[in-house]
Amino acid sequence: MADSNARAAGSRRGKARLVPQHRRSTGLTLIELLTVIFIIGILLVLALPVFLNSVSRAQTSEAFSVVAPIRRAVDEYWATTGELPDSNSQAAVGPQSDYAGKYVRGVNVLEDGVIQIELSNSGHIVFTPSTGEGRHILIWTCNSPDIAPQHLPGECRQ
Repeated sequence: MADSNARAAGSRRGKARLVPQHRRSTGLTLIELLTVIFIIGILLVLALPVFLNSVSRAQTSEAFSVVAPIRRAVDEYWATTGELPDSNSQAAVGPQSDYAGKYVRGVNVLEDGVIQIELSNSGHIVFTPSTGEGRHILIWTCNSPDIAPQHLPGECRQ
């Protein structure tokens, strides 16, 4: 009889284990969710200006790499003729579309050797040569009415 009582007690224990126990919900509370959203917002506020600044600097970096051979062509034209070219063809460079890139739409040589870079974001960077008597080398300055000075390379900031 003792065996049957032990078995009955054992089976009761086994049945007790099979009964599902209520678990606490593991979802987020409203305060926890708002805290997470707040933290993500703070991170975005800090990271977004850095990201936009790097995109703008990438655009100007491409513009500087594209304009280098055109500046050399204008320099050579000045050294051989003593005058500044008024067009891409006079400077012996290709048409505007030959210099298009990811951020650059094209490059034009304008009157008096001024080089204008048209960026894909509707901005412009302008390189202006200055000549001096007895000088065989042009001094270049650059500026942009469309781009904030902090996004331009150091040589373009005035």
